[in-house]
Amino acid sequence: MQTDALHLQGTVLGTANADIEHVATLVERNDTYAALVNALLLAHGERVLLFVERRLDTAELADQLNGDGFAAQAFSGELSQPQRTRTLDAFRNGIIDILVSTDVAARGIDVPDITMVIHADMPNDADSYTHRSGRTGRAGRKGKSLLLVPARARGHANAILRAAKVTASWRPLPTPEEIHEALAERTRAHVHAALEAAEAPSARSLEQARQLLDGSDAARLVATLLAMAGPKLPCAPKPTRTVQPEERRRPVRVNGPARIHEARHQGRFVRFSINWGHHKGATPSRVLSHVCRRGDIASAQIGAIEIGDSSATFEVADHASGEFEQRVRTPDHREPHLEISRHVESGQPQRRP
Repeated sequence: MQTDALHLQGTVLGTANADIEHVATLVERNDTYAALVNALLLAHGERVLLFVERRLDTAELADQLNGDGFAAQAFSGELSQPQRTRTLDAFRNGIIDILVSTDVAARGIDVPDITMVIHADMPNDADSYTHRSGRTGRAGRKGKSLLLVPARARGHANAILRAAKVTASWRPLPTPEEIHEALAERTRAHVHAALEAAEAPSARSLEQARQLLDGSDAARLVATLLAMAGPKLPCAPKPTRTVQPEERRRPVRVNGPARIHEARHQGRFVRFSINWGHHKGATPSRVLSHVCRRGDIASAQIGAIEIGDSSATFEVADHASGEFEQRVRTPDHREPHLEISRHVESGQPQRRP
């Protein structure tokens, strides 16, 4: 019926957007905010979308960033439609540079010139990572996806990246000195570009330049002018600790679609149970994320995970199981209905500590 139809195709399904640079960085637990601030300083003047897990965190983090001089606003499902529209318009028009959003709220964001996405909280799975990262690198523009990874969660992050079919570059956190040098180099590049593109200066401008040079050290004068031309940062870079990558882990293959096992410790394991199964949305990656966060344990110390209809079991390295069991007795403030206990085989008495 339509002889002149036009076929439009975006990124092929299942294929990562080649216009996005994927970077992952290990961060110590108490350094997350400092790492986030430093990343924003390096992206000074650019439009950045920042992802957190909970709606409450959007407002708290936006307020904290505003306190440090950044122009940030929260974006979550708690906003009314007029508030959402005003916030998006402010972001789109450059009134604010940073939008702090949850996964669900971000589905309504369509701003083509977002240059960077930062995962302040790790995504739950590969689909979430792909959707978040896809907010940048749109309409043929280049973009960057920065994943901040807790020091003990590198294995989990690698599993998400593999499932998303993404090859990320693992880089250390930049030092304050490296941040200042990167910004200075960017200023020098802008000055060189301006010199090449500028028209011939007027006679008056040349005379003013000669007066500045008269009796002054030329190198010192240029250094002063470069400093004046540099960006006015909202705050100083924050110190962070260097995270040493863990030793290379040897993956252990196990059978079954609902199992994962990537352990550095090849000794004994203790099996635990959690009242979370397929019917309530449990997946191996989500269970692993919850267990590591709640038990303050590295993913390398988690063994096989098996998901059932209404519950799941997972293994914890024997040497870490005692402290882990003590920690998980405290209900989780995010998901208080989830309970973890040592797994009891059918017909066996429950073991008491």
